[in-house]
Amino acid sequence: MAYEFYFKLAYTCQTKTYSFNPSITITKFIILAIRKARTDFAINPNDNVEIVETGQHNNVNGIDAETAPALALSYATLEETFGGRSIAPSFYVRIIPRT
Repeated sequence: MAYEFYFKLAYTCQTKTYSFNPSITITKFIILAIRKARTDFAINPNDNVEIVETGQHNNVNGIDAETAPALALSYATLEETFGGRSIAPSFYVRIIPRT
């Protein structure tokens, strides 16, 4: 059974839902999510993209959840990381323009 996650382009109303195999690593999840988001949200290929778990208000970077730290690369699987939650997490797709 695939895991479905909701993604929102930070500071917009644009959203998408993507499905992933629960046995992939967080690193692979980030790579695949960024690849899908670049296409679906028409992100400039020259810009960096980060995946940020939602709901992190008053984080180390400020009060906006969109400013929270990006999801860190990990060899843990989606199932190990998110499988025990009663509610599936959702994520922001944050664009970091290259200067």
